[in-house]
Amino acid sequence: MQHTETGETVARPVTRLQLAVEAAGPLEIGVYLQAVARELPLKSPGFGGGLSFALRPEIEALRLRPLLQASAGYAALPGGQMRSVGALDVSLTGGLAVELTDFVAVEVRASHHWRLGLPDAATLRHRAWSATGGLSFTWE
Repeated sequence: MQHTETGETVARPVTRLQLAVEAAGPLEIGVYLQAVARELPLKSPGFGGGLSFALRPEIEALRLRPLLQASAGYAALPGGQMRSVGALDVSLTGGLAVELTDFVAVEVRASHHWRLGLPDAATLRHRAWSATGGLSFTWE
């Protein structure tokens, strides 16, 4: 979801690829690449990427993996008049993955974003919430 300065909330399709490794216990360090578009099919996408740090403990008896993640990186976001706006996107995310198999899980996330360095004329808010869902794959 993207909030504009006029107060309207707009859903934007996002494709995100995130790769992470377990650093120590439930601590994961990773990188991500993403594309944010105005509408489907990914029309005029803006590309970005960054680093992530996450705590992902495993509750084996319930096949659940809660998530607390902090990330920071560059985001090119759809702005007004068919232009993209670039910003440093710092986010804090909470989520939950339900393991379907030993290798595949369905995951939902809610994130709060702080967008730093937006131009004064940007039609975007400097803070926003997003909700995402997807699949997680694990290799050991």
